[in-house]
Amino acid sequence: MSVTVTPSDLRSLRDSGAEDPVLYVNFDVDEEPELDVWAGAHVDNDHVVITRAALEDWLGDDWADGDIREYLPELQETADGIIAEHFPEPPSTHFTVWVVNDTSSLGGDNCEVEVKADAPHTYYEGDEKRISWESTGDPLLQHVTSVDARDGDIDDAIREAEELLEAAGWRIAGRWDAVDTAYIAEVERSDPDETWTLQQAADHMGADRTDTASKALRRLGVEAVGRAPGRGGQSIYSAVEVMYAHATRPGRGARTDLKDAE
Repeated sequence: MSVTVTPSDLRSLRDSGAEDPVLYVNFDVDEEPELDVWAGAHVDNDHVVITRAALEDWLGDDWADGDIREYLPELQETADGIIAEHFPEPPSTHFTVWVVNDTSSLGGDNCEVEVKADAPHTYYEGDEKRISWESTGDPLLQHVTSVDARDGDIDDAIREAEELLEAAGWRIAGRWDAVDTAYIAEVERSDPDETWTLQQAADHMGADRTDTASKALRRLGVEAVGRAPGRGGQSIYSAVEVMYAHATRPGRGARTDLKDAE
């Protein structure tokens, strides 16, 4: 989602008949944001790319397109920053732990623990962008607790889940919330800088050859972050990015419970 600042936009600003006009990013449109010119008194200051007064300070009131081109990168950076502030990008990875206590969702009698990757879904409340997360794909961690789902104490199941998560290299990153079938919380890796060799990534993905895993990672947009030392050293990847990309790859199933982002 972007706009492009052009000499035409600045000509419109220069020639505008509005009072104290500004070039601004207009978010009050049905689809993508766009650049527009309007009286400064009616525009949110946080959306202004440049005022006509500032433009005249730079160039006077008689200039050609060639005169403005050196200023376009700076104005483009301003416009991009306005859009980024208004439409923040979701985190690159997001995971949720589920302590499932609904007997209709269990394979047995006891509460179960799952860690799943979450895919982002965006929607709007007025002009405010919101993100919900939908757990998807195969569990990254799965465990049957010792707590009976009907008669046991959910707090005991959550404590057991937290101990399991710590032992498996995860930590709680948000509060526990109740949904229809479970108690859930956001989790993250205890070591966010953890790395895997290509062979470790292949093992996680269930690929029997490293070249197969390498091609799959390229298709999923996961880039190597380094290379192991020595001749023939394997590529090194962010473990959390491999986990997330593999779990959210196209075609994976999803839980139906949606969770609003904080």
